[in-house]
Amino acid sequence: MTELSEDQIQNRIVCNRCNEDYTGQMIEIISMSADGNCQMCRAELSGKFATAQPPKPFFKADLPMPPSVNHYWAKCVKRSKGKPYVHVYLSAKAFKFRGEVIAHVASLESIRTHTGRIKAVVTLHGATKRSYDVDNFNKALFDALTYSRVYKDDSQIDELIVKRGEVIKGGLLQVELFEVVK
Repeated sequence: MTELSEDQIQNRIVCNRCNEDYTGQMIEIISMSADGNCQMCRAELSGKFATAQPPKPFFKADLPMPPSVNHYWAKCVKRSKGKPYVHVYLSAKAFKFRGEVIAHVASLESIRTHTGRIKAVVTLHGATKRSYDVDNFNKALFDALTYSRVYKDDSQIDELIVKRGEVIKGGLLQVELFEVVK
């Protein structure tokens, strides 16, 4: 490495964007712009070498906290020909959540039913600091989105990311659905 003279130290050539030090190099090759950016930074800013933008979700919503799978089903004992059997059906909490999701999706403009493969990113914001399993809420959410016709069937989901968010009064579920391109 060569040592810089006092004259070069006072007239340092540094890119304002990437902070690359071009002092001592031929200025004709570097071609700094008037705003102090080097050639590579100018090219990136112009879009010539722009990096890929993150994909945008085709569906994004803030929904109420769904019932956990422990409260999604209700049971009752019925009799058929004198023999008892357990009848399982959706609970009142499940029907209420499904209705809220359908109403929310209906309020959005121009939602079409997605038919391709899907990546789902779900963030759960609990109502209290009480512990919960993040995987207990997926069934209610994905069934409600199916009934809302956001997609044909929840079997289209290839990737699922479930995160625990911070505590929000009343609880909140944020869902983002992305198209998976293969």
